[in-house]
Amino acid sequence: MLGDTHTFFARAEPVQNSELFGEGHPLHDQESRIRKLSLGYSRDVLRTGAVKWGVGGVLGAIDAPASLEPVYGSRPRSAMVFVQGRL
Repeated sequence: MLGDTHTFFARAEPVQNSELFGEGHPLHDQESRIRKLSLGYSRDVLRTGAVKWGVGGVLGAIDAPASLEPVYGSRPRSAMVFVQGRL
């Protein structure tokens, strides 16, 4: 059993974004449909008073139009490690 010290989470987000490139870039103001799926985990490791401290990480996969491939690559990914405090 995982207990209450482990948290798994996921987030899916579709966005229409036209602010990916600065002025003067050929794709400036071009709206792009981007989808991202993030999967994460955190584990509570310490309690100080009312605060639970945890550590965790998130991995993300991005689906973007082929027109963005020269800048973002063919399979954009993201990763993050974090420390959190919760009341």
